[in-house]
Amino acid sequence: MTLNPNEYELIPDQTLESPDIDIDRNSLEELEHIGSGGTADVTKMRTESGTVVALKQPRFRETLDHRTTDSFTSEAKTWAQLDDITGVVDVIDWGSTPVPWIALEYMDGGSLAARIGETSIEESLWISYCVADAVHQAHRRGVAHFDLKPDNVLFRSTATKTWDLLKVSDWGLAKQLLHDSRDVNGLSPRYSAPEQLDPDTSGSPDDLTDIYQLGVIVYELLTGEPPFSGDSQTIISGHLAESPAQPSKVSDALPTAVDTVVGTALAKKKADRYESMLDFRRDIATLFRAVALDAPASSISYDDQSKSSPAADFDPSVSEDSKTTVEPDDHFAAGSNLRNDADSPGVLDSIQEHSKSDENRKFPWQQRENAPGLNDVEQTTSREGSPALDGMKSKTKENHKEQSQDSAQVLSMLLSVLKRLFGS
Repeated sequence: MTLNPNEYELIPDQTLESPDIDIDRNSLEELEHIGSGGTADVTKMRTESGTVVALKQPRFRETLDHRTTDSFTSEAKTWAQLDDITGVVDVIDWGSTPVPWIALEYMDGGSLAARIGETSIEESLWISYCVADAVHQAHRRGVAHFDLKPDNVLFRSTATKTWDLLKVSDWGLAKQLLHDSRDVNGLSPRYSAPEQLDPDTSGSPDDLTDIYQLGVIVYELLTGEPPFSGDSQTIISGHLAESPAQPSKVSDALPTAVDTVVGTALAKKKADRYESMLDFRRDIATLFRAVALDAPASSISYDDQSKSSPAADFDPSVSEDSKTTVEPDDHFAAGSNLRNDADSPGVLDSIQEHSKSDENRKFPWQQRENAPGLNDVEQTTSREGSPALDGMKSKTKENHKEQSQDSAQVLSMLLSVLKRLFGS
């Protein structure tokens, strides 16, 4: 399920190609400093041919140690594997002299961090979809990002009256999924997943970590604020043990169906999240079509008092009086396919690609025994469906968890043996 310019006039053409050139590092003309990360600086540079690039180099005082050099080389090689993915900032060239450097596609529209709170619901969902699509494609190559945050989503201005084109940047923490990822450092607490903060309890980071991080971004895009804020310790505690307010209670403009989708991505346990970024992308696309295109709808409702309602997995302390008041868009005022009232907690569009059978029309998170969410409270009320089907889902899920745990134990033992034999 993809979103393209033929569906909605504000979606830009994303087939823009970057220059395929070799770069002489010593001949680059420095134009301006763009920004700095934890260990690197990014500078706007111009080649002899006039092409503008973003040059990333390690920040150092006097000498570079071999670990920094190796880290940059590893980043360049991993990033270059993703060069043909439309939603990933291109690596134009890279080298190691006079210091390690990576020449990147220059994105002139700034980062998503500067646009939080300024995008419409439609654009916010489209941005979320594009990030999910790019990361999904990277996962297919066996690469996880591990550092998804607004600063790493960059824009390029478009000449037409469309939204700006966007791409995912800074794959410096990206890891091959076959490698042990417990040593990931340089995290941004506000966008970190539980397993990055406490791997001993939550397991090692993997592709499902990117789903959680994108869930934080989607939450912030749609509500204007992150799920957890405060000092670093407060934020970390929130990701590990707290439940944020439902998005629909933070912003009156949001339908409660958003709570279900975001709640699935932000589940504390990896096994309770979407099974893949593809599933997350599909539901984001469904939300976009329901909001922007007002397509035919298929009701996905939960009893308002049911423990299996997605609302039960957020912080219930946010009252109606504490909502952030946001004027709804015109399509909501006119009556949307996503309604935000007590009698109809959530309505999602059915997509023509889906089968007409009731089971095939369900989205991945609907097929789970328990409602997705942000805490570890056991749910006692199951979704609508036959007892036999519910029992089958429960058994399948338990088997899947046992297999995942067994696989994780075997992999952990294997890695331990290899480290003892060959060193870390």
